[in-house]
Amino acid sequence: MGPPKVPVIIGIGEVKNSSRQKEDAIEPLDLMLNAINISAHDASSSFPEKLIACVDSVGVVASSTWRYKDLPGLVSEKLGIRPSHRAYSALAGSSSVELIDNTARLVAKGEAEVGIIVGGEAMASLKTYIKTHSYPPPWTAPDPETNEIYYANDTDALTGIGKIHKVGVPMHVYPMYENGRRAHKGQRPIENFRESASLYGRYAKVASEHPTSWHFGRGTETAETIGTISKRNRMICFPFWNRSNFSSSAAIAFALDECLNSSGLCKEDIDMFDFYSCFPVVPKLACDHLGIPCDNPRKPITLLGGLTSFGGAGANYSMHVRAEFLESVTNIEAVTDIEIRLQAVVEMTRRLRKLQNCHEASNGLVLANGGGTNYGKCNMPLYTS
Repeated sequence: MGPPKVPVIIGIGEVKNSSRQKEDAIEPLDLMLNAINISAHDASSSFPEKLIACVDSVGVVASSTWRYKDLPGLVSEKLGIRPSHRAYSALAGSSSVELIDNTARLVAKGEAEVGIIVGGEAMASLKTYIKTHSYPPPWTAPDPETNEIYYANDTDALTGIGKIHKVGVPMHVYPMYENGRRAHKGQRPIENFRESASLYGRYAKVASEHPTSWHFGRGTETAETIGTISKRNRMICFPFWNRSNFSSSAAIAFALDECLNSSGLCKEDIDMFDFYSCFPVVPKLACDHLGIPCDNPRKPITLLGGLTSFGGAGANYSMHVRAEFLESVTNIEAVTDIEIRLQAVVEMTRRLRKLQNCHEASNGLVLANGGGTNYGKCNMPLYTS
């Protein structure tokens, strides 16, 4: 058995379909295939077809838009390949990073040579059809064994106390942490409210300047507009539950510490972070653990502007960050109507590539959080140019 191989991101690709017209609607599968094609050309502009033919691992981030029967199989079939390894993730914010980590392990162990990690969402297109009470005729038929076309935030899958009280989906859990952290910090509710609005105002500015963002070119939300309650910006859930505390996340803390320890680096060695953020409390908790002031960080804590401002990428946000951070592994990804955790990887890759071209070494860390911060689905891949 030879020495372990070093996994490298060699191509990145993103696709955004911002049209709301029915005739322009593109299903998640086709968005993914478009992104894969772009990524293959990015990695090997002369021989993209040969590169795809070498793929022996395909990982797909779960799509919440459409219930496919076998999405990794469909991607492989459309590409004309028969990979030895195929994986379909759970629907969680950490999924894209888990797939990348698992693919990197396959490469390092010599069990795979070239891997694809891809994700795609088309919620805006789907909503266009729903509004007109029509069915997307050209899209792939959904899994015949499912009763639902897309995944919604419901409480049917809850167990225990959560099921009894119908509490446990993200919009229930994250406010508990927000209020727990607020009490721990000694903040009044209005102080915490303003802190969140200010944090997301800065995130929104980053997102508004990114061409793949859903809100690019549409004007920037500010701390004032985000912090103003209105019909469009209403309060959804304001809380307690069976947890040791809601002022910190053991999962985020453990994942951050293990990531740094296993890499032999400390937080001072990291040049840029992307803390996944579906709710303001997630980057706050990460900043708290690392001793970073969330109101005035010395280094970037978001490369895309967060899930809210960048646009929904479902479970795929962190993949996009990785590209902006590196523009450098084998990560192929589709940003679409609603897609976001995979994007962190894409953005990270871009940033690292630029630094590499300037002959500057740099380290970046991506936090991909899932499961309401409470059961360890926090993945922190660390990248270096």
